[in-house]
Order: sequence, then C-alpha cells, then structure tokens
Amino acid sequence: MARQLALRKISYKNYSALHFHTYILAFLSIDLIKKIPTVVSLDMTTSLAAQEQTDPDFQWTYSPNLYLGKQVFENATKIVTRSQWARKSVIEDYNIHPEKVKVIYPGVNLTKLTPPINKNLQKPFNILFVGNDFDRKGGNDVLDVFLKLFYKEAELHLVTHTPIKCDYPNVYIHNNIKAYTPQWLELYHQADVFVMPTYFEGFGWVFIEAMAAGLPVIATKINAIPEIVVHEETGFLIEKGDRNDLACKIRLLMENPALAKEMGIKGREIAEKKFNAQIHCQILENLFHDVTNQ
Repeated sequence: MARQLALRKISYKNYSALHFHTYILAFLSIDLIKKIPTVVSLDMTTSLAAQEQTDPDFQWTYSPNLYLGKQVFENATKIVTRSQWARKSVIEDYNIHPEKVKVIYPGVNLTKLTPPINKNLQKPFNILFVGNDFDRKGGNDVLDVFLKLFYKEAELHLVTHTPIKCDYPNVYIHNNIKAYTPQWLELYHQADVFVMPTYFEGFGWVFIEAMAAGLPVIATKINAIPEIVVHEETGFLIEKGDRNDLACKIRLLMENPALAKEMGIKGREIAEKKFNAQIHCQILENLFHDVTNQ
C-alpha cells in the first residue's frame, strides 16, 4: 500500500524528497528510494525486535525483514531514529555509516498538554497508568501492587483498551479515552504520579506526555526509556518485574509530595527542551531541505 500511494503521488508531480515512517513501509520501494532523496524514520529496528521479543531458535524467521531493512538503510539519504538505542542498532546491526543516522527525539504538543494550574492536595494520592497492551506494559504489576498495599489510601486510574474486571474500591478503569480530549487531560491533571513498568517498549510516548503534564514517572530501565526518564531527577527507573521496588518507589513519592513536585517540574523542563513537537517538526523540516540539496 505504501508503494502504491507513493507511486500515485509522484505520478501527479515531481517531489524533491520522500519520507517513509516507519522504515518498514519502504521495504518494497527500494527503486523509488534510489531515484528520489529519501528520509526513513523509526523507533526501533527489526533486529532489536528479533532480539527482544523472539525465542533465539526462531530469530531466523526475521531474515527477510533484516535483508530488506538493510537495503532501505543503505539506499536512504538519511535515517532518523527516535533514540540513541535505535541509532546504535542501525549502525551496528546493519553496518550503516554513523553520519547517515540522526537522532531526532519526538515531541508532544506542549501548548495543549500542560501541568495543572491548581492541584487539589487534599484528595487521595492518585496513580495513573496508560497502556493499551495491559500485560506487556506492566499493568498487572501496577494493579497487584496497588491492591496489596495502597487501595485504602490511594486511587488507581487505568487507561487501557484491554478489558479488565476489577471490582475493588478506588480502582478506576477507562477503556475509551482518546488522546488530547478533555477527559484524557483531566486524568493527567488529577494524577500525582505516572506509572508504567513496561516489559518491552520501542520508545514510550506516554512517558513524555506524563513529563509534559508535570508528573514524576516510574518506569523500567530498558531500551530507550533511560533517554526519557532521568533516574532520581524526573522519576525512578526500576528493573522490569520488580514489584517490591515498584511499591517502594510509589510509597516514597506518596510520603514525599515535595519530591514528587520537584521531579514533575524537572520533567516538564526536560519535555520543553528535548521533547517539544514544534522543535521536532522544525528539525525534521530542515533535514528535508538538507537531503534535497545534497
């Protein structure tokens, strides 16, 4: 479909550049990439997916994708990754020259996603989880810890498309929330901490949303996440599956509101500088100009 759409567009007019996001969409368009300056972008490579998500005995099944991916990378004019973690894979796993690969961190709309002006400090401590793939995102860890230790003194809001049955008090399940709606923004404004101890993640957009909303973040120390969440500055990074440490970090923030506030402020500052959608789009636009002038 990506190839057909590209062919349709270039049949109408002459384009100075092509942009494929993600790079897998370019697998059947190598001939077009050779003719027109092309930028491909990605949050993770097939090589990383094979290493992270597949039994070693079956990693060979990724061979066709690895071959096609290498063809795309070799013929693209520039490669944009969302993280240093992904950039390292492009360079080392596909033998691509480092100068060809550029990290451009994605951004959020900071004018629409802002910290609350006035926060109700008298309400119960509010824990927010956002993740549609509930199991993979560590939702069961969050729910288990909450029900064992915090359900009497805090609230847990779970935003997910996964059907969950939980009749315990102070657990609120939101199955139909869409990004940038008033209901979605209110959940971030009501929260005191954002928690998503994911087991596997290509980037983790929700972390930069939480930071933009001025929340401390508890996440797992895997893949690109340490490039987003600064341990002990904007939140905490724990080992995946470590429910004891997860509980300890929630308790620490619950009992130290000044620390939570300080981390939230720092997170917002980093979001403004590093994960700003306006800056991201400007850098990407400049890159398009660069590749057309090469």
